[in-house]
Amino acid sequence: MLLKTILNFLLFTLAFSKNLWVKCIMHQPDFGNFEYCKITKNTKNLTGLSFHLKLHQLPVTNCLAHVEFHYLTATRRPIVPVNSTWDACKFMANRKRFIAFEALFKIVGPATNLNHTCPYNHDIIGKNLVFDMDRIPFPVLPGQYIIKSSYFINNDKKLSINVGGRVI
Repeated sequence: MLLKTILNFLLFTLAFSKNLWVKCIMHQPDFGNFEYCKITKNTKNLTGLSFHLKLHQLPVTNCLAHVEFHYLTATRRPIVPVNSTWDACKFMANRKRFIAFEALFKIVGPATNLNHTCPYNHDIIGKNLVFDMDRIPFPVLPGQYIIKSSYFINNDKKLSINVGGRVI
């Protein structure tokens, strides 16, 4: 669950975007490292995200996820329709409670090994997480987007994943 919930927000930009970028940051290297975190193309030439987070401190028993969803206007002033923090372990325990996150989770979930609630005693892997724009449960306007996400384990900021791109 550590990354899966936030990837729901990160990946919406991947299907129809230009100038796509991803930046994975490990704030505390003793916690883990990204073996890779990159934009990929699948066999159908669709853009996706692949990552492998190697965890050094196991088990992960709690995780807070913070998401900021920025839409940049023509004046480059961001509109921030989402600025939210939630308990990722509670989300995995009761996904129906978080309706919008659950709808997005169903789209990217099958491409990861995040299929249970806390604790996590293994690396976290996602391969070719491609987002189907037709299944997004909210409208997405053309324009420039930046999605910033941070993950707090035991109340310490451990890692961040930021994605940006232009939806056409």
